[in-house]
Amino acid sequence: MVCSKCGAQIDSGDVFCRKCGQPLQAPSAAVPHVKSTGPSATGKAVGILLVCLFVMGFIVWAVVSGNQSASPPTDHEVTYHVEGTDTRNYADVTFENEQGSTSQQNPVALPWTYTARFAAGSFLYISAQNHSNSRISVEILVDGIRRKSTWSDGQGAIAEASATL
Repeated sequence: MVCSKCGAQIDSGDVFCRKCGQPLQAPSAAVPHVKSTGPSATGKAVGILLVCLFVMGFIVWAVVSGNQSASPPTDHEVTYHVEGTDTRNYADVTFENEQGSTSQQNPVALPWTYTARFAAGSFLYISAQNHSNSRISVEILVDGIRRKSTWSDGQGAIAEASATL
């Protein structure tokens, strides 16, 4: 072996050059390869990505399946009802039918009821003009639940109600 500073011959056990005093480096030993036992940064990232994808997939599934079971019905049973306080009462009735057209029935004996299936989003309308000097009332029921009702008093009085499904 030779000193890197002065070129003098060096014995194998020397720590310093005997001529110039230069500290000598021991021959480099091979660095042993150490196998990592923990996950790499790439492995962690892939794991986190897979967990996130699973969670997002579950959330989408829950929302979609939840919306299917909670979706509103596409049609409803609608009942129009007209009633008067005089037992001999008659009225002229105008109403929106299930085809979206206006229908009239004149005169009708009270109480009067009309029931049909209407599509979601339909406009509902009922009016009744009284033939006697008493109270007349109209109501709209959707799937058996009162949605709208009104009344009016007197000869020729008109009671009307409207709603949208």
